[in-house]
Amino acid sequence: MESSVDVFNSIRIMNHSTLRVPYESLNKTFRAVQKQMDKDISILTKNSDDLTKAKTQQDVNQILTGVIDKLSKLKRKADDGLEEEVDHLQSAKRRLDYLRGADGYRQQQQQSSGTPVSQATCQRYWERRRITCMMVDYFLRHGLHSTAQRLAKLHDVEQLTNLPYFAACQGVEKSLMSSDTSEAVAWCTEHRSKLRKLGSNFEYSLRLQDFVKLVQQGRRLDAVKYARKHLSPEADTEAPAELLAERNRSLCEAMGLLALPCDKDGQPPEKYRHLTEPAVWHRLVDKFRQVNCAVFSIASGSIFCANLQTGLSALKTNQCGKEGKRCLECPVCQPHFGQLAQSLPKAQYTQSKLICPISRLPMDHDNPPMALPNGNIYSQKSLLEMAQRNGGYIICPRTQNRFELNEAKRVYIM
Repeated sequence: MESSVDVFNSIRIMNHSTLRVPYESLNKTFRAVQKQMDKDISILTKNSDDLTKAKTQQDVNQILTGVIDKLSKLKRKADDGLEEEVDHLQSAKRRLDYLRGADGYRQQQQQSSGTPVSQATCQRYWERRRITCMMVDYFLRHGLHSTAQRLAKLHDVEQLTNLPYFAACQGVEKSLMSSDTSEAVAWCTEHRSKLRKLGSNFEYSLRLQDFVKLVQQGRRLDAVKYARKHLSPEADTEAPAELLAERNRSLCEAMGLLALPCDKDGQPPEKYRHLTEPAVWHRLVDKFRQVNCAVFSIASGSIFCANLQTGLSALKTNQCGKEGKRCLECPVCQPHFGQLAQSLPKAQYTQSKLICPISRLPMDHDNPPMALPNGNIYSQKSLLEMAQRNGGYIICPRTQNRFELNEAKRVYIM
């Protein structure tokens, strides 16, 4: 769980991230199409210069045929790029309408059907879609891709989630869990410029694990050659100094596997076993998920976790979790939720609210608090209902003492 300071920062950037994802994809598509078109136009310009130098009619026909083919390809690429840009714009529009909340959905339904729709119906529908989107995002971040896809399809929220960006990396996660880094390295090659801007150390971690794998297989000479090619400081001179220092520490630690022999069971010394244990691949998968979110400008934290922490913080009081004062209806007083809420800030209430221990309803002027002779306080409505069931007598739920109804006195809060 995040710290108390990060909770509200996380929830604050979620809506911004919802629109930023299609915007970044649109920007990336536009740059790619523009770069390809500039390249093709430069080739066409070169062909036009060759046309002035042609000496025979056959040369002219050959050059013109090539120009026509290139123009056809250029038009096809431009149409494909335009279609992809339109898809991203429509995705951004759908997410913007979704962020407008129940009011936006109500206006949209009234315009499409021409009949009025109640605010309560729209609010319930939008809240269900909101929770579904949160759950889909949570499943995707934990590798449950098929579950997330079925849930999104069932509730028709596929266009409001980041399914395509997580589905594209599903193969990388599977290969890493199979102790294979080939697909992950190919992914890093594809997004190398963005990873360099982010200052990511993910590709180096993959190369380091390949080195460890070679040592485990007994191919020490191949491991040395691999380290010289991919792990030496000269392999990436553009990396920041802090990143290079971290890489050098990791490399020095991994080099200990070359110098120290394994035991009878083929295990390295205790100090280096964390480099060879199966859990290292799970850490690489978690690191890949974080880097993938950063590359596609997806919020680093789960929106489901952020909302859960915000809700628990809003309900948390000084009495939550204390022995003898646990409330069955309070989520924070439950064992599992209580553990999640330990590091969260408490809610600030300027006025106290009295809750009846029997009915769990507020005690106010319509349902005033009543004190029994033993000092316990309950609401008037609860005592009246209890007296009707017990022939005019009240049985205190805490002490099991028996009192008459007229012995209960009203309590006035000053």
